[in-house]
Amino acid sequence: MNRIDPRTTDLPYRPHLPPSYTLTPPAMKDAPLVHAMMIACDWLDFGCPNSLLEDVVDSWTELGPDLTTNAWIVRDAQQQIAGYADLTLRSGGRYMMDAYVHPDQCGRGIGTSLVRTAETRARALDAATPLPNATVYNGIPSSNSGAAEIVLREGFTLARCFFRMELDLGREWPNAPMPEGYAIRTFQLGIDTSSVHDAREEAFADHWNHTPEPREAFEQRHLDRESFDPSLWFIITTESGEPAGIALCRNTETEGFVDTLGVRPAHRRQGLGGALLATVFDEFRRRGTPLVALNVDAQSPTNAVALYERAGMRIAHRYDVYSKPL
Repeated sequence: MNRIDPRTTDLPYRPHLPPSYTLTPPAMKDAPLVHAMMIACDWLDFGCPNSLLEDVVDSWTELGPDLTTNAWIVRDAQQQIAGYADLTLRSGGRYMMDAYVHPDQCGRGIGTSLVRTAETRARALDAATPLPNATVYNGIPSSNSGAAEIVLREGFTLARCFFRMELDLGREWPNAPMPEGYAIRTFQLGIDTSSVHDAREEAFADHWNHTPEPREAFEQRHLDRESFDPSLWFIITTESGEPAGIALCRNTETEGFVDTLGVRPAHRRQGLGGALLATVFDEFRRRGTPLVALNVDAQSPTNAVALYERAGMRIAHRYDVYSKPL
């Protein structure tokens, strides 16, 4: 298998694709077609849609000029989208790979080609700007044994498991009163950005694979996205006004989603997480949202899975994260 010269950021490597298949960078106009392909994968993996068009658009917007070098579409002879992958660099030298193959196109080497292309690109970028502990990660639904076989064959190893948890807002959930000495309010743009960023960093400092994220990157990843709604960012404060816990949420076309829920260590085990969840559930129900979902580390050091189960949520799916050091 040919690899690129690790001393250059050029990409001469071309994956072995079946005859008549092509690998090209996406354009923003391709987002609905890529999303439709992802939905086809969702039906196979989960039995229901699980991908959002706005997440595709947000991801490509975040890539910006890198969209032409860090994302790839595979098309067949009829120019139908057969596969897609992208690569995003996060803090701490983490290269996040995301890859899909249309269910009708499985078994033709497309998945292997996409994984090799993304890894090759990560190696080129890391050769140009070396980062300590640079590693490629790929999250795969646990039901997709074929994808797991590909990454294991390519030298990845299982690193961590995550759950998607859900609550049907047509059901009732346990009451979780606000602990004495605390209050809850929504985010104020231009006032709370720094304190919420700091609270998030402290709340997740002891979590798996956490690396500090600069405030500017935090703002770009959250505040600059089209779905950002400050009325769905909740802050629990102490009597002095200091943030003790946060729940950063967004409303999608199908569900309410909790991107981040965290409590600072000094304020844990007082019921703040449950109070935050109850507030989130109440607000989404008030808006007529049918479902609330979130992703959680199955081995969370704060036992977050148990917290969410006590709040009435259930495990809907499992994702396995595979890693490969560069």
